[in-house]
Amino acid sequence: MRCQRTLPADVATEQVEANIRCHPVAGTEAGNTKPLASTLNNALSLIEQAEKVVVLAGIGAISARQQLLILLKKCNAPFIRSLKAKVLLPDEHEYSLGGLGLLGTRPSLEAIENCDLLIMLGTDFPYKEYYPKNAKVIQVDKDIRHIGRRCPVDVSIVGEVSEVLGVFQDSCPLNC
Repeated sequence: MRCQRTLPADVATEQVEANIRCHPVAGTEAGNTKPLASTLNNALSLIEQAEKVVVLAGIGAISARQQLLILLKKCNAPFIRSLKAKVLLPDEHEYSLGGLGLLGTRPSLEAIENCDLLIMLGTDFPYKEYYPKNAKVIQVDKDIRHIGRRCPVDVSIVGEVSEVLGVFQDSCPLNC
């Protein structure tokens, strides 16, 4: 027996009240994968002010392994990965806390809950309930549609993670 899914015709014409929040994407230029100077300065300012930085990386950061390691070391930040990014760093790595979400680890959850800055690299982690409630967020992703889709973002950078982190690190030495 085949299940049919239908939508009543009058549903599409109904008015709905929605609390939709828009998260602006600023600091990018069409076709440019390098952050604008102002965006870079905003991101650096957030990093310098932060006491507890956490990096959440997804499959979009796979090509940025070396740059990611530099960022983790300079910021002494723990690393949390999405399920698809399991190959990015082994779970035994000194900065790795494992995954987040239903298949995640308690240390990852505690780090997210207690951070004051979350740096998202190449991830569109879908489970909104696992994002920090009171932290600032920097998001880097090559797909503009992913920026701010799951949580509010304070600094948004559209581009390849490896290129953006390369420019980030070349432009400004991090002293987190």
